[in-house]
Amino acid sequence: MKKSNIIITAVAAIASIFLLWLWYFLGFNEVDSPTDLVVSIAWWAVVIGGAALVARFEKQRCYQIRTMYVAPNCLYNSEYGIAPLASGISAAPAAIARMLEGLEYSFHTEAAPDQSDPSRRVDFRYIVRTDVYKADDGNAGASSNERWEGEVVNVATGQTTPFTSRTELAALLAA
Repeated sequence: MKKSNIIITAVAAIASIFLLWLWYFLGFNEVDSPTDLVVSIAWWAVVIGGAALVARFEKQRCYQIRTMYVAPNCLYNSEYGIAPLASGISAAPAAIARMLEGLEYSFHTEAAPDQSDPSRRVDFRYIVRTDVYKADDGNAGASSNERWEGEVVNVATGQTTPFTSRTELAALLAA
């Protein structure tokens, strides 16, 4: 969850707790019916439910941003746009790793390639969906500490194959 979402949730919860305390401190609970506590508890449920929904949608959005489309000569990502692949699909795992390292998960998106014009059509062969990517050594190079899990979808057949390392990803893209 982004820091701003956490701050907003904390402020809403603290304000609710403060107002409930103030209600009892000023003695309004003796004048009114006990529904104030029920309303406060319902508000806390709304705050917790809202935080859970925001966390879920944020996780989904980040997963979609980590999705890469692989063509023989380029990659496409919604945050980066089109990135050329000089060495073909064999260079895709390293290029994808560099892109994953640099993702900011911002709300800015790059336009997808125009597939309606046959002369500019990009022939995407694979879709790489990354669930987890962590490069422990601080760079996007393959290391023994790298953790990369996800799935590769073959666009031609629709077959989805999971992978758990960079070498498995490279083997799936080479097939």
